[in-house]
Amino acid sequence: MKPLPYKKLKKVAVILYGQPRFIDINYKSLKEEFSYNGVEFDYFIHFWKDVSFSPESEKNYRLYDYTEQIKTNCNYLNVKKLMIQDFDILDEYISNIEKTLFIIKNQKFHKTKKFTGTTLNSKRYKWGQHLSLLNAYNMLEEYEKNNDIQYDTIIKA
Repeated sequence: MKPLPYKKLKKVAVILYGQPRFIDINYKSLKEEFSYNGVEFDYFIHFWKDVSFSPESEKNYRLYDYTEQIKTNCNYLNVKKLMIQDFDILDEYISNIEKTLFIIKNQKFHKTKKFTGTTLNSKRYKWGQHLSLLNAYNMLEEYEKNNDIQYDTIIKA
């Protein structure tokens, strides 16, 4: 085990988010990296169900359902909250955020504008990480509130 970097540090939250590329390999590294004697590491995870391995593969609809890999490999971590979602909520988020940005830029508001096809896929790649991080952090906050605890440190990984 690695030496404890800060003697007072006892409880650490680790936020994992986005597309869980290679979770079946990376969970071992996560477990090793976040292992200090006397420190409890709790994981709060939001992952998208479908995974692509490049912006190009996402544009071309080459997505892989990683639900089973996520569930299997997260069993090896001290997961307090796990959420796996499809892209429906992300697509709604993209529509709302893009409309807001149009308004801010003083462009016309197109109430009926919908993103489809490769445009939507490229926007999923752009905005997905932000919404996923927000969801993971919200789960952490809810857990702290419901369990009357506070983490000493939060790591975004």
